[in-house]
Amino acid sequence: MSTIERSVDIAAPSAVVWDLLENVRRLPEYSESTDEVRDAPERLTEVGQEYTQVGRLLGVKLTSHWRVTAIEPGRLLANEGSVKAGVRYTLKQWLEPLPDGGTRLWIAMDYTVPGGWLGRLAARAGAESRAGREAQAVLDGIKATAEASVTR
Repeated sequence: MSTIERSVDIAAPSAVVWDLLENVRRLPEYSESTDEVRDAPERLTEVGQEYTQVGRLLGVKLTSHWRVTAIEPGRLLANEGSVKAGVRYTLKQWLEPLPDGGTRLWIAMDYTVPGGWLGRLAARAGAESRAGREAQAVLDGIKATAEASVTR
């Protein structure tokens, strides 16, 4: 299993950042690799809620199924996901208020890539470095979206 951990400081209050995290339907707004989110509740508010994320990797359409595994409203959201047989990952996002009124958003992702065609695709894509870049791109997207909402 591999782990990626990243953080970003956001010039927006925690409540604004949390609004983006719990409203998973907004994921395509800040994640360029996400085409759409299906079957999502209006807000993620409890363990066991599920949703589906549709995106692309190297031009291949991939569908991820997610389930909330832990939630502390306004502070922590953890999900477990799967893409096809054998690819499983966990995603944990947590907020840290900053003294200036901003927010530090942390993300930790643990994942396992199997063999077979999907493993070959992941290897060709440089799974580890690509996952790190994607994690950072999502953080940067959340930062831009949150900061834009407080400057309007």
